Amino acid sequence: RTGLKSIDLTGQDQIKNLSFQDSPIESITNLKDYSELNMLIIDNTVENGGSLEELDITGSTKLTSLRISNQKLTVLDASKQYKGSFSINATNTLLSCIKVSQSFYDTNQWSNWTLEPTTSVSVDCSTATTYVPDDNFEQALIDLGYDSVLDNYVETSTINTLTELNISNKNINSIIGIEDFTSLEELQAYGNDFSDEDNSGLVFTNNKNLITLVLWGSKISKKLDLSQNKNLLTLNLNSNNLEKLDISNNNILTSLSTLQNSSLSCIQISEIQANSSVPSGWLKEEYQTYSTDCSFDGTYFTDPRDENVYKTINVNGKIWFAEDLRYDSELSYNPYYDEPQEGVFANVGMYYPDDEDAIPDGWRIPTKEEWVELFSHVGGSKFSGGNWYTGAANPLKSSNTNDWLSLCTGESNPGSDDIGFNAISYIWKYPNSFGSDYSSTDCNKDGRRQGVLWWSSTAYSSGGSIVWWSYHISFTSNQSGTTTSCSNDNSCGHILEYSSSKESSGNDGIAGRKMLRLVKED
Repeated sequence: RTGLKSIDLTGQDQIKNLSFQDSPIESITNLKDYSELNMLIIDNTVENGGSLEELDITGSTKLTSLRISNQKLTVLDASKQYKGSFSINATNTLLSCIKVSQSFYDTNQWSNWTLEPTTSVSVDCSTATTYVPDDNFEQALIDLGYDSVLDNYVETSTINTLTELNISNKNINSIIGIEDFTSLEELQAYGNDFSDEDNSGLVFTNNKNLITLVLWGSKISKKLDLSQNKNLLTLNLNSNNLEKLDISNNNILTSLSTLQNSSLSCIQISEIQANSSVPSGWLKEEYQTYSTDCSFDGTYFTDPRDENVYKTINVNGKIWFAEDLRYDSELSYNPYYDEPQEGVFANVGMYYPDDEDAIPDGWRIPTKEEWVELFSHVGGSKFSGGNWYTGAANPLKSSNTNDWLSLCTGESNPGSDDIGFNAISYIWKYPNSFGSDYSSTDCNKDGRRQGVLWWSSTAYSSGGSIVWWSYHISFTSNQSGTTTSCSNDNSCGHILEYSSSKESSGNDGIAGRKMLRLVKED
């Protein structure tokens, strides 16, 4: 296990076993002269994937075992290995074809090899093949004269020049392989069953010449990727189970039909399409709308990065998240998953105030002024001479007793949730200076905090550091081994305002991270 990238094996032709493990190997010189070689291993983890693109084993006629993983090989010539006991294990490679002799191919020993589904075994690797795993799809191609043997492979040269293809009503579940139909202009594939298509959905990124695409009645429910089909003129998706549809890159589309898709409420279009009249050839249901932003329907926002759905509210014309952000960014922290006592603490995202990767497009962190406007809207006011807002916490807090239930005292202190802001309390740990046992989950020791913290985007310089304003609704604090009571507004019914840097600890969560509420950009 080294950083070895290349090796010259000249003069070492008596070696019988050769192994390269987790080495970024790029070239092996004179391996072809290893006539006594019995076993060869070139085995890398995904993280330490190698860059080996060529491997010449034609002189290793005694080779009985080859194991190779996470390399960039595309073709391998094993035609000199005649023994029936010869085995290959090749995973996570780019191998499209392994060439063997006719006599070895006829033994069918190769059928026991461990290969990727996209790797074929042939006596002639000069003929490129396309992987077609759906038997009904391949049988349809056989019926049309584009293939002859039902073996999950089709010669690419027979399909990559086709301009029209009709595979309708063939009970096809997957059209993997369609990516090599690169000249296709018209695809008729209606009446099939694509409900079990994998998570990538139906993807036509390689079919850039498509003009007509007919997929009605095919039980499509997952992603339909038309982002590269800019020449598309006709698209028929009637009678499917679509939940989302993005045609924002199909700006010359003249015929579109999305009738009888009961779960499809919004169709994403481009600004170009929005600024022109809808073509008369576009047909939709009354409950379906065209929008340049289908991630937000006025009530809910769907984060396209992870499909998390957030309820929103309108406060004086400004759209606020009515939930705390849950996106897992590279710098975020989640007390539920990121602590040794997994499952003890809250399942909530905590972030630095400048973690730009955490924020979805079209949204931002509220300013200090916007937070204060929100507090004022619900009847809150700043306490004279203090750094907290009285009368603002309870109207913003959830009215659900379980959302504000102290797991230490059993006390519940819910709010009235006057505008649907739905602030809830969380339990988390933080490194602190109040005691040594900061990792404790015991209510009688420090190390546990309950409540909620939010950043604002307003920052200023203080003592050579950048600090941000933030807001805190407290619930319980064990900083001295005691529990705060929520019997009056000044203990945890108020909203505390203070500023801190992202490197702060103490009340600021784990290493300065806090929760995030977002507002929609204007």
